[in-house]
Amino acid sequence: MSSHAASALLGQLGEPAGSPRQRAALDYLEREQLANGSWFGRWGVNYIYGTWSALCALNAAGVGPAATSVAKAADWLVAIQNPDGGWG
Repeated sequence: MSSHAASALLGQLGEPAGSPRQRAALDYLEREQLANGSWFGRWGVNYIYGTWSALCALNAAGVGPAATSVAKAADWLVAIQNPDGGWG
């Protein structure tokens, strides 16, 4: 499963909150998150892309900014941000 598939399942296709499929998708995202807070981007083949995709999926599922996985990802993104404000 990719973050894009999880995003579609979790929010865009109307999967009921708390369903077994939603729980499986959220568990997958949790397992795939790296210790530093990022996710590998399988389609974009970089960590910023993967993290963005996973955060979109979590948002679609209603996972808020206080969740550990989201907070870790945000901290990682801030830590790698360039002085000019970008990430490229």
